[in-house]
Order: sequence, then structure tokens, then C-alpha cells
Amino acid sequence: MSGYIASLRLAHALRCAILMEYDQLKVNAVSADSNNVKCETETHILDAQQHMSQVLRTTSIEQIEQFVGGATSSAVDIDYYTPGQVLANELVLLTISGPELQLLVKIHFNYQQIRSRFRSRVSHASAPLSRQDVDFIKELGNQFCGAICRKLASQDIMAGLSIPLSTRGYYEIYADYTHKTSPFIKFGEGWGLEGDFGTLYFSCYSELSNPQVIPKILAINPTEDAPAQDIDFF
Repeated sequence: MSGYIASLRLAHALRCAILMEYDQLKVNAVSADSNNVKCETETHILDAQQHMSQVLRTTSIEQIEQFVGGATSSAVDIDYYTPGQVLANELVLLTISGPELQLLVKIHFNYQQIRSRFRSRVSHASAPLSRQDVDFIKELGNQFCGAICRKLASQDIMAGLSIPLSTRGYYEIYADYTHKTSPFIKFGEGWGLEGDFGTLYFSCYSELSNPQVIPKILAINPTEDAPAQDIDFF
């Protein structure tokens, strides 16, 4: 009788050990799947960030060359750049916003640079010179962001454009440009635009509220300007 009870106990112990091992295998499988999904998501986010950077830089070159009238320029990395870094004394900012994403675009500049290179382009001669400088950069921002909106719309990413606002460049220190992957995807980008006008600095902070917009972003052709269309302003 004691031998029979011992056998039952041994069988029960073996069954418990097998079940525990099976449960652990399931946990490991779920964990592996979760890690694979996380890795795949992070890869897609990095792809979107890199492609958006290419779209922004290419478009800024196109628009400055049109705006200034034939000036040649090139986009360059900013040494040791971190999002939120103060890049110049003044800045103009615009927001591109839609159901799937939001872009906060800034152009950083110094008055003396604009006066020396773009003076002949500035209108309203009776206005104070600093006001003319700001108006010039605001119009450049409108043109640049309008081109971005058209490229987004080419892949059915609907977005409106704010009016340009100007402020002091040092207010950048109060901005929050933390990279995030949840609940929204957020990443920042900064670059310089070099030409015979010196260097203008651009920055853009992107927020993707819908991850399904990533394939649309990757489908944007950076060098192709989409057809002109009405843009919603807010």
C-alpha cells in the first residue's frame, strides 16, 4: 500500500514539474514575441525618422533656392546638436498639424545675417529693419512648410498649417523634445543650411499619433514637389 502511495506521489510530482516547464516555455515564447514586436516597431520608427529627415532637408534646400532666387545651398549636420539647443538669437516657428501627425518647425537666425544678405529682398522699406527681417523669415517658413504639407498630402496625410510666430531664440531652453515611442511617437531633428548667405538653422520636432502613418511617410518622394493645392490654416 505504501508503495502505491509513493508511486502516486512521484507521478504527481512529475506532472507538476512538466506543467511548470510548459508554463515557462509559454512565458518565454510570449516574451520573445513581445521583444520581436518591440524591435520591429523601433526599427520602423527609426526608418520614419531618417526618411522624414531626408524630406525636411531636401525641401529646405529647394525652398531657400527658390526664395532667394537661384542661391545654391547644402544641408549639413549641426555639430553636437541636441533637440532644444539654442541655435541663434531669434527664431520663427510654425506648426503643421493633422489627425495622424504634428510637426513643430523652427527657423533659427540672427538679424545681422539677414540684413547683410537679404536686404534687397525685404519689402516695406518704411518699416523698422528688424520687423522686415522677421517678415522675411516668416515668409520663408510659410513657403517651406507649405511644400512639406503638399508632400504629406501626396500620400494622403492631411495636415493644416499655422501662421508663423516669432520669438527669442533662447526660449528653446524651455522646450521639451524628449524622444518617445509611446503613447505617441516623438523625435527631433536639427540641421544647418549653408550657402552664400551664411548658415540658417532649422529644427523640427515630429509627433506621430498614429503608427499607421509610418508607411505613408516612407512613401513620400523627398525630391518631388507635389501639385499645388489649398492648405488649411489655423
